[in-house]
Amino acid sequence: MASVNIKKWRARKRAFLKDEHAIKRLALAKEYKNWIKEDFEVVIFSDECMVEMSKDPKAIWVFRTLKEKWYKDCIQGVTKGSGITLMVWACIWGKNKGPVIPIFDRSVDRFVYIGVLEDGLVDVWQEVEDPFGDPIFQQDGAKIHTARDTMAWFAENYI
Repeated sequence: MASVNIKKWRARKRAFLKDEHAIKRLALAKEYKNWIKEDFEVVIFSDECMVEMSKDPKAIWVFRTLKEKWYKDCIQGVTKGSGITLMVWACIWGKNKGPVIPIFDRSVDRFVYIGVLEDGLVDVWQEVEDPFGDPIFQQDGAKIHTARDTMAWFAENYI
C-alpha cells in the first residue's frame, strides 16, 4: 500500500455556519463577484472585538522527551483568572481605518451600540460619502445590529 502522507494536525478553527447562513453568504458572494477593488472603497466594514491582555491564543509546540515535560523551556506559562479585557468597535473602508471606539459597558445592548455608532460611524460616513456618494455600511447580523431601535437610528441618519 502506498503512503498517503497523513500526519497529525491541529484542527482548523472556523465559525460554525448554519445552512441558511452559508446560503446567504454564497448569494452575497455571487452578487458582488464582479466588483473590482475600487467598488469596495464605498463599503464601510465594522465589527466589535474583545481584546484581552494576558491571554495568548497561540498554541506553543515543543519537541521533548517524556521526562522533560516540566522543564522550564518546555512549558507555556499561563496566568490565572481572566486578564484585563476591553471591547472595542472599529471600521475600515478602502485603504482607510476608522476610529477605534472603546466600549466600557459590561453589557452591550442596542442603546450602547447606537452610542458607539454616533461616536464612530457618523464622521466616517461623511468622509466616505463626500468623494464617493452613498456608502454601504457592512456589519454582521448580531441582535444589537438589527434591533428595531438600531434600525431606526440608521434611518434617522440616512445610513
